[in-house]
This record gives sequence, structure tokens and C-alpha cells, in this order.
Amino acid sequence: MTRRDDIVAFIEEHYPDHADKILLADGFDDAFIGIGQVFNGTPIAVYDADMCLKTIADDIEQGGVEEGEDVQTMAMEHFEYNVIGSFVGEYTPMFVSPLSAMTMVTEKYFANDHEAEAVKHALDETLYRLDNDRKTMDFNGQQQMSRGLLRARILIEELMAELGLTPK
Repeated sequence: MTRRDDIVAFIEEHYPDHADKILLADGFDDAFIGIGQVFNGTPIAVYDADMCLKTIADDIEQGGVEEGEDVQTMAMEHFEYNVIGSFVGEYTPMFVSPLSAMTMVTEKYFANDHEAEAVKHALDETLYRLDNDRKTMDFNGQQQMSRGLLRARILIEELMAELGLTPK
């Protein structure tokens, strides 16, 4: 079963009345978070915008980039115009920009930029590895991992306190 198959099965099980209407964004299955819905609103697919941008940037790099071209800027422009800018009705997917644990920790705990950069690099590496692990899991495993990441944030904060890293 592919990631897309897991997503479709999840939607069919939990949103059977809307399963044939909920639109999924092509190429972003790894960034699928779940289904969002406001009071009396239609359920829509929700994606992690940061993961979508990473996917686009990776695709751009694989396609070849000329010297001097900024891959991140190209990815952002493509995402804003071709993805977010594509309204296809009331079931158009939503793209959220999550407040990352890395951002929260960096803003809260570091007295200087050198400390922040050292730990940020370590967190980047850890999150990269977690992201790769997450891609190999089925949908239920990914939901469990999300809960685990909240616990990881608490552990990181405890470790930083133990190391004597001070808030800004």
C-alpha cells in the first residue's frame, strides 16, 4: 500500500460522506497531516507547508539549478503561485505553517546567536532524521510520532536547562 492509499483509506473510514469530494494535493502525500474542519464547514485535506516547500525545493534541485539561482526562493514562488494560489472549490486543501519545536526552543532559550546556532544545527539534524523515519511509517505510525514529537520538545527543554542554556 502506498502513502496515498493510506490517506484515501483514512478519509473513506472517517469521512465517508465526503470521501469522493475531499481533494488531495498531488505530490505532497508525505506532507499530509490530516483532515481539518471548522464548525459547519466542509472537511478538507491539511498539509504541512514547510514539508511541501521542502518537496518542491528537492524537485527543483533534482531538475538542475543554474549557478546563482536561489532554490528556496524558486520553491516559495512556485508554492505561493501554483499551490496556495490554486483554488478549486470548497474542498481545496489547506496548507499550514506549523510553529516548529526548533523555533520555539531557539526563541525561548538562547542568550546569544552562537549557542542558538550550535543547538539549532543539532536539532535540524535530528528533525531531518525523524522526517526520514516518518516517511517510512504508515498513517497511524505518523500520528503516534506526532505525539512523540511533543514529548521530545519537553525533553529538549529539560536538556537545555540541565546544560545551563539561558533564555534570551
